[in-house]
Amino acid sequence: QNLTQQCGVEVTGLSAKPELNGKFGDVISYDGEAGRYMVLMQNPPTAVALQPKNCILREGTRVVLTDLANSRYNGQMACIAAVDRGAGRYTVHCQSGEDIKVKYEKVVC
Repeated sequence: QNLTQQCGVEVTGLSAKPELNGKFGDVISYDGEAGRYMVLMQNPPTAVALQPKNCILREGTRVVLTDLANSRYNGQMACIAAVDRGAGRYTVHCQSGEDIKVKYEKVVC
């Protein structure tokens, strides 16, 4: 099941390619086995495989929650309501109506 929408990201926290940090791109696919987004960077146009923890999704992006300790949220659709860069977390509005905070790597767009 591929729920990936084309959504914009900002790259963050890369140590292997620090020159990409702060740059923007678009998610073009998600490899569930590798747990990586394929991101088409904007300038210059280059495709890179990035872990979700290295991608900051925009507010309003629809996501699916995954690998949370509280398993009742796993698999739920949610919408990113806010981004807390300092904590590396999103506030998401779940389909259940609840707002919760989750780490960047706990959602898939």
